[in-house]
Amino acid sequence: KPGTGRKVPRTKAMKQVDLFSAPKKEHPYADLGNKLWSLAEEGVYFGSSSWKYESWQGSIYVEEYRSKKDFEQNCLKEYSEIFPTVGGDFSFYNWPSEDMLGRAKTLTREGFKIGLKCTELITLKRFPSIPRWRDKAGKENPDFLNADLFKDEFLKRVEVLGDKLGPVIFEFTAFPKGSFSDWTEFAIRLETFFEKLPRSYLYSVEIRNRDFLHRDFWGALKAMGAAPVLNSWTRMPPLDEQWKLFPEHDFDYAVCRPVMKPGRTRDEALHLFEPYDRLKEVAPAARRAFLQMTKWAREKKRPLFIFVNNHLEGCAYQTIAEVTSVL
Repeated sequence: KPGTGRKVPRTKAMKQVDLFSAPKKEHPYADLGNKLWSLAEEGVYFGSSSWKYESWQGSIYVEEYRSKKDFEQNCLKEYSEIFPTVGGDFSFYNWPSEDMLGRAKTLTREGFKIGLKCTELITLKRFPSIPRWRDKAGKENPDFLNADLFKDEFLKRVEVLGDKLGPVIFEFTAFPKGSFSDWTEFAIRLETFFEKLPRSYLYSVEIRNRDFLHRDFWGALKAMGAAPVLNSWTRMPPLDEQWKLFPEHDFDYAVCRPVMKPGRTRDEALHLFEPYDRLKEVAPAARRAFLQMTKWAREKKRPLFIFVNNHLEGCAYQTIAEVTSVL
């Protein structure tokens, strides 16, 4: 009775209302989630290159969020119900926060994998001449491939993820002409770096210089205990051409980052595809490569991570849905 402090007893009518209340609606992409997590059990991980896309609300994200901050802090939980992996670009611009990584581990379901980019303070040979770098702009980076710094500031922090850590991706922006005498000079620097690191991680090297894309360099990566990142980018050849070299080296795992179609710039992709809520074109070479990679991973029983960017076709989750529908 109201005002008495006593509980109101549940009547028969109340129980009937509970019994016939509307069931919770199934997620609109529940079938995609089942498909992707089934593929993940085979070691084939499809996900997007990031996850905080407000334009995905109503499709991938159907929960109610109180604010933009609430969405950005918590939507990874809902994301992981559909996708078994995600790319973490945030660690490229600064050392990853242990608090953020710990939260990511807590939010995501068991078996989820986060592919993290190595912080650019390790992979930049020279700081770009842009305002963000202030007095460092245009100068040589003294910490280029500094193994001790990488271990202290990156690897120690990511330990909090435990078995949810996927590949560690070293993205090297395109080296200007004259940065090295030839590819072997870079390979030697890279080899010295990897020799000082523990071998318990999936190290993946993303190069954006087309002339580094050849058998000898990839063979050197194999000897270092690393693997190349197959990447679709402005000045790189199509993914299916890159893939032709890959099986020759018998790598232990594969990582693919289809950022955008060759020949297209980031500004062009932004103009064409924002707000990333639907497909606007198809990238046939990339889709062919996805199927070839998946076939390899299944036959070899080796891990494959494909992090699809919205700039490839306009909407990463729709690209993934269409590609995996035939697997």
